[in-house]
Amino acid sequence: MDLSYTFGECEQLTDVPEIPDTVTVMEDTFFLCKNLADAPDIPKNVESMEGCFYGCIRLQEPPVIRSTVLKNMRDAFRECGIRTSPVIPDGVTDLSYAFNSCGDMAAVTPIPASVTDMTQAFGSNYELRGDLVVYAKNPTITTRASIQHRRRRRIKRRRSHREAER
Repeated sequence: MDLSYTFGECEQLTDVPEIPDTVTVMEDTFFLCKNLADAPDIPKNVESMEGCFYGCIRLQEPPVIRSTVLKNMRDAFRECGIRTSPVIPDGVTDLSYAFNSCGDMAAVTPIPASVTDMTQAFGSNYELRGDLVVYAKNPTITTRASIQHRRRRRIKRRRSHREAER
């Protein structure tokens, strides 16, 4: 069953009943549900929760993710009020923008080895402290700071090449 955008932009929604295990897709399910304070557990058969809780600013505690087949968490908690990331199940490959702009996020659970894309996953999280444990092999990790660092490094290389040519 697909619950994509089922409650999208229901701004007065504060909590929801248990989601059945027959659900396989939860893309944008609670998109911009600004008053959602209590998230339901993610069922065991969900494969994608892209944008699921995007913009749920009152959500402070992440849901329990029971899914054993989850692959896509892109934008899942973007612009949420959560303070820590949920336990990310092994098998997830896409975490890009998953926790971007979660202003109150202070801690992150370990990133499993299955993750291959973490582009801007934790961008604009100014309260984030501590170590980020990444078990993934060669994930794509791009943040604004890393882009600026690479740009500065390229400029330095160009300057040193020019000086060497003189």
